[in-house]
Amino acid sequence: MIKEQIVLDFDPEKTDNPTIRAIFQDSIARNIWLGVKQGHIVNQYFNDGCLDIANWGRHHKEPITVSQLNSFLLHNDMIGWAEDDFPAELLPFVLGERTIKWEVKHVESSG
Repeated sequence: MIKEQIVLDFDPEKTDNPTIRAIFQDSIARNIWLGVKQGHIVNQYFNDGCLDIANWGRHHKEPITVSQLNSFLLHNDMIGWAEDDFPAELLPFVLGERTIKWEVKHVESSG
């Protein structure tokens, strides 16, 4: 089940990683990143794949189907395996119908 409120241990808007910053500036890519990362092991292509899916979804002429999303996730090596219902659960986040909220965990300095 995709949680709609996530607490992160880092600030993605202040990271040195430009791909992560780009993901968090794009609401669809951010939803994909947050939705998948909370329950799947991902590989080195995952971050770029989040941006690719977001871009593909915005330019796709017909509504994206669960089957298309599943194929994109698996065939672009974004995830190695997904439960049968995961692409269906993720789809509303890809379509922008739902969103995942996030906050940065407050870490007190020991200084």
